[in-house]
Amino acid sequence: MNGPREWDAFAKAEFVAMVNEQYGVPVDEISRRIGDRFSTVQRIHLGFRLVRQAEASGAFNREDRFHEKRFYFSHLYTAADQRQFREFLGITDERAALPYPVPSHKINQLRELLTWIYGSRSQGLEPLVQTQNPDLNYLREAVTDESAVAALRQGSELRRASEIARGDDVVFRELLVAAKDSLLDVSKFVRLGYQGEQDLLTTAAEIFDLADDLYDRMSTIQRRSSGNDRRRRSRSSTPVSQNPGSDNP
Repeated sequence: MNGPREWDAFAKAEFVAMVNEQYGVPVDEISRRIGDRFSTVQRIHLGFRLVRQAEASGAFNREDRFHEKRFYFSHLYTAADQRQFREFLGITDERAALPYPVPSHKINQLRELLTWIYGSRSQGLEPLVQTQNPDLNYLREAVTDESAVAALRQGSELRRASEIARGDDVVFRELLVAAKDSLLDVSKFVRLGYQGEQDLLTTAAEIFDLADDLYDRMSTIQRRSSGNDRRRRSRSSTPVSQNPGSDNP
């Protein structure tokens, strides 16, 4: 014997639910007795009840998950603790304490969320969430926007759905700043890191051409936008001609 075997999170959550529901022991008391933080026990407890409700309704089957060897329960109970996912599932603060937290009219959303997280072997669907970071973050952003959710339902990639939710203007700014940061990082190593390789020089030339084209396109849009602004200001400052038939002076 090497000592007691550590519980996995799902078994612990199942125990918490049993003690709470069958014996009426409050969750905070259970967390104290098993030596876990109250917030952690709350999260796994809610995650377990979501799985139980989904399986009871026929919306999910753990045995049908795409990755057979391991059930990544932490993906679900982490999501269940976040406001965006709770709103997607219709889980209010009051409902979060119920044995079945998701309202009946949101069962389909529960099925979708569990399929996005765990996939379905019978349907040949790989999970969209491969890792919590960044995939669960992308999914959290996507479920806040109807167009992004519709894109996921149509089979769009998770990152693209996240971009739809954030908006093209936000994504463009983020990518442009990230590109600048990457070039600044590269420039730090050019003196000692570049040994005259032709392929790297070709790559730099391609980056230059892309940046030049990007600047030209942005300049064209900026000039067009400035021209429109000037025309709007000109129209707003032009005096309104008086009606000759009016009695007003």
